[in-house]
Amino acid sequence: MIETMLEILSFLQLKKKWANVSSRISNTSNFIKIRNNSYEMLFEEKYDHLISDKIPVNALKKIQKPFLVDVIRFSIKKQNIAMPSKKVIEQILKTFIESNPGPKSEVSWTRADKEQSGGKIFYKDKCVVITKK
Repeated sequence: MIETMLEILSFLQLKKKWANVSSRISNTSNFIKIRNNSYEMLFEEKYDHLISDKIPVNALKKIQKPFLVDVIRFSIKKQNIAMPSKKVIEQILKTFIESNPGPKSEVSWTRADKEQSGGKIFYKDKCVVITKK
């Protein structure tokens, strides 16, 4: 309850400081949504050939890290698999990109609420393979 009261006080202080703070927040949120949609469209256009359940590791290693992470995320999303945490994404990068993966290389994750299937990424035929767990 104290946290809620502090949040309300913080919001009221912002309202005093900035005119129309709610409107500004809403406008910023809309701007970010539009920008994210534009980014996704351009990203998919450029990397569509990699967004798949089977991605060549050599192709992934040629991509800058922020885009590499998005290729993996979009590929996972395309398979309708729960999105892994930041820690799991870092483990995926370490296992398949920063190291030399082998037949035993694997990273898996689950979602606690079971709303979506967990996922598993493993190495096969010089590719990262993404499947449901």
